[in-house]
Amino acid sequence: MVFQDPGGSFNPKMKIRDIICEPLMNFGRIKASEKDSTARKYLEAVDLPGEFADRFPHNMSGGQRQRIAIARAVALEPELIVMDEATCALDVSVQKTMIELICRLQKEKNIAIGFIAHDLGLIQSFAHQIAVMYLGSIVEILPGEMVDRARHPYTQALLGAIFDTKMDFSRKIESIDSEIPSPLDVPPGCPFQTRCVHCGDICRSKRPELITIGEGHSVACHLFKEGSA
Repeated sequence: MVFQDPGGSFNPKMKIRDIICEPLMNFGRIKASEKDSTARKYLEAVDLPGEFADRFPHNMSGGQRQRIAIARAVALEPELIVMDEATCALDVSVQKTMIELICRLQKEKNIAIGFIAHDLGLIQSFAHQIAVMYLGSIVEILPGEMVDRARHPYTQALLGAIFDTKMDFSRKIESIDSEIPSPLDVPPGCPFQTRCVHCGDICRSKRPELITIGEGHSVACHLFKEGSA
């Protein structure tokens, strides 16, 4: 796991060397005498100087701490890393370099990465496959390069909320009316029904299932039928 606030997952009394090597020590992958060289290797893998191994987390910037969290996650050479809002606390310029780092590590080490985020504009810039969720239900799955072909009303609303310097500033920004139901008491039928302008009787009574409407593209909405992309 790589968390939104890496500092919250670090022991503030541990040096960076110990933070990165803790998983390796726990699983007996390295000896105590190898901690320094190992920490330096993984720091350099995430584009940080090896001498940072002697620092404490509070001596690092937010972007540097996130790189250390990534280094710790990569150290055990996992098949899957889950990144939970791993860049949302960073400014845009740091986000860009962080995404470039994540993409490079994914290719070099052949690791699957599940990246959780609310920013669809950021996600579509690098994801191979995107799953859009609403109230815990997947409402659409599509290839990352096909986000502009999204069909579910909620995905389209997310796309409409993306700010872009090339956007049409004369176009009115539409908001989604109504309130989000409680996750503890989701109404029967479609989870998006209370906020969808296309909601009909069937939407209130029957939950839509994911159906394939194109290659690698599935949507859970009563507006569409199998192969209707």
